[in-house]
Amino acid sequence: MNSQKQSIIFTDLDGTLIDHYTYSFEPAKAMLATLAKNNIPVIPNTSKTFAEVKQLAARMLLDGPIIVENGSGVFIPMAFVHKHKISAEKLDELDTNDSYYVKSFSASRKKWLSLIDKLRPDFGDCFESFEDMSVSRLIDVTGLGTEGAKLAKQRDYSEPLLWLADQSQKEQFIEKAKAHGARPLLGGRFLHVCGHSNKGDAMIWLADWLSDVYLSAPQKSTIQTIALGDGGNDIDMLEKADIACRIASPVHNFMSLKRKDGVFDSTQFGPLGWVEVLSKIFNLKEK
Repeated sequence: MNSQKQSIIFTDLDGTLIDHYTYSFEPAKAMLATLAKNNIPVIPNTSKTFAEVKQLAARMLLDGPIIVENGSGVFIPMAFVHKHKISAEKLDELDTNDSYYVKSFSASRKKWLSLIDKLRPDFGDCFESFEDMSVSRLIDVTGLGTEGAKLAKQRDYSEPLLWLADQSQKEQFIEKAKAHGARPLLGGRFLHVCGHSNKGDAMIWLADWLSDVYLSAPQKSTIQTIALGDGGNDIDMLEKADIACRIASPVHNFMSLKRKDGVFDSTQFGPLGWVEVLSKIFNLKEK
């Protein structure tokens, strides 16, 4: 590993660090521990909600910032701020939510629900939104457990749609949503109606915000961002990271990237692929 670079890992969750079908990250537990031992932070950057990621991060023993709802919001634990003695000046632009500092990059979910309602007369039979779905219906659609489905419905910035119609109608919906100020994003399962925030911009902002923390040691000189993802909503993050890792999916092909250099592709799916590419990059052996 290059001693002149401090790597920060920004990772998608569903289909990447978490298995597409089982929602398990068990195959990555040892690698997560090895990365922590080597002082390489792992930051979730996901379409999931704050409520979901807060619980997942605790199970993964991750105590740093998290990026939620496709870059719409960055949540930084107050305990992390105190631990690293982050200056008050860096906190001035942030809001607070319970025990987190928050940087928002998007309008609230309420705005996007209102937009979706405007489009229903033309597309009402083409989709189901999370707001429309009961907990039991969401469980059927996602395979989540009851608690997970409840957390998935606790959204702050965006609204996922389960698309039920054909591709042509989906493209028409996307164009109309764009005309009303939204930026629809295709994830691994859902079409996300949200603002013009994205995982890449949130990653760049947070990496810069964290520079004082991770460049404080004299042997460190630059931040190296490493992004891992499997879906279309990960493209912005993968294009803007120093190193991009495409994780193979059992349900779709690799997304196309404009960049050609600094790209790693896994041969295995989900968390097994996650471990595979990071092992190559760092030449780390799991402990």
